[in-house]
Amino acid sequence: MRGNAERELISLFSDLGDDASERARFLVERHDESARAFISTFQEAVVLDVDGLGPTRFCHGSPRSDEELVTEATSVERVHEFLAGVEERAVVTAHTHVSYDRTVDGTRLVNPGSVGLPYEGRPGAYWALLGPDVEHRRTEYDLDEAECRIRADGGPFAELTMELLRSPPTRTEAIEHAESRVVSG
Repeated sequence: MRGNAERELISLFSDLGDDASERARFLVERHDESARAFISTFQEAVVLDVDGLGPTRFCHGSPRSDEELVTEATSVERVHEFLAGVEERAVVTAHTHVSYDRTVDGTRLVNPGSVGLPYEGRPGAYWALLGPDVEHRRTEYDLDEAECRIRADGGPFAELTMELLRSPPTRTEAIEHAESRVVSG
């Protein structure tokens, strides 16, 4: 499945101008032609039959945008808007890096969290086991080893990445930030 980062990366392959940012150049340099071809096959959304949940739509932000921020605090009105035309009664989202599990008018909305940059208030890989129900999980990993690997890659955001991994925002902070960015009207 494709998210906003993959969509942006695909566009960089064909449009990396002379004024490209350090980040853009870093990303393009680290993806050979086979990786580019593979990423280009990613679909915007995928529907799979999950045992116990039935047909489940997987999307990055929401069914209407890979950048839409959806949380457990998202208004019911906005949920109705982004679910318009969606037939599945289970929808798995991401993008906010905050796990949740809620049901709105018969549709179960789930975010498994984030393995790479969780915004849950403490380090770890946050993910969910789907089927026959939803079981949110957290797996600890060696942050020192992760830091060595991140810094060895020489990426332009290694410092920020490590700050977020070692001291991630709390769930409340992340949800408040996401919901404050919603454009109304």
